[in-house]
Amino acid sequence: SLPCEINLKSLEIFILSGCLNLTKFSEIGTNMTSLSELYLDGTAVEELPSSLERLTGLTVLSLQGCKNLSSFPSVNLPSLKTLNLSGFKYQPPKSCLSHGFSLVRAAHAFFQGCFPIQEAINLLLPRLRFIVSLNLADRNLWDGGLPDDLSGLSSLQELDLSENNFK
Repeated sequence: SLPCEINLKSLEIFILSGCLNLTKFSEIGTNMTSLSELYLDGTAVEELPSSLERLTGLTVLSLQGCKNLSSFPSVNLPSLKTLNLSGFKYQPPKSCLSHGFSLVRAAHAFFQGCFPIQEAINLLLPRLRFIVSLNLADRNLWDGGLPDDLSGLSSLQELDLSENNFK
């Protein structure tokens, strides 16, 4: 397990990928101003702390294959450029109907509520105007799973939609 709070002033890159038994990610301390990349790929993390908002310099957040991740805090991550959500199938828990479930706010973007993944993506994508790289591979997306107009993603340079169900 990790300490209850991580507060490493000089830490720039934090890689916990492949820590299969990691179910709880620590709170972020006030000194974590240098962290620019956070990799939690393949962990068993169930939720991210709201203190994630303290990572104002975070440019990369990778959650590839986080099968147990059920929620995101509603936070502002103004420097976020790369968001990797590939390889996990989000299924909103039944309890979200009664708990005002919050999913993601990244690069000045957020949406709240319980949505099937395709509806959630339709709400999220138009608000990710600063995202440079977005990985939605293996998300079980179908035709109509993306907004018709992606022109709001004006900074996007890399978009991975592989292993989905498009025709």
